[in-house]
Amino acid sequence: MAEVLFYANAIELSRDSKANVLSLGLGGGQLNGFLHHNFPKLNITVVELSAQMVRMARKWFNLQTDDHHRVIVDDGVRFVEKEAAKGAKYDALMVDACYANPREEITMCPVRIFLQEHIARSISQVISSRAPTYTERLHLGETIIDKTTAITVKGRDITYAKILLMQNYDPTIIR
Repeated sequence: MAEVLFYANAIELSRDSKANVLSLGLGGGQLNGFLHHNFPKLNITVVELSAQMVRMARKWFNLQTDDHHRVIVDDGVRFVEKEAAKGAKYDALMVDACYANPREEITMCPVRIFLQEHIARSISQVISSRAPTYTERLHLGETIIDKTTAITVKGRDITYAKILLMQNYDPTIIR
């Protein structure tokens, strides 16, 4: 997922890069930790719904936070809506807020609420106007696309996909 930030020119591939990055969903914190360690001038904000997930990331994955890397326990939808209302802008947006159903071997990324048009509108409002069109679309990580839904809000395409869980599959960038 990190590579798309650089391929799309949302962030310059330089240790001295400065950009505001918003990540909805923490997981173990490895992606954000990688970005923070290798690009220390990035301003990274992670929003995670579960305080337990944050505790696990700190304990088991050595999650480190500081002035340039913060984790906020909040609902991602509510956070994006508040940021849009304030006029906040981010140069890159990553969504790792997923619902997994192991019995059906299906993961929905992002969770269904992000498919609603008013949420897509809020997301489009927090994406910096300097970001190229490519980065105004959500990258969903290592996926196989089963079904794709595209929402266009004010000329910005936001693409989501239903994905199947698979192992040893090469990353695909959703465009």
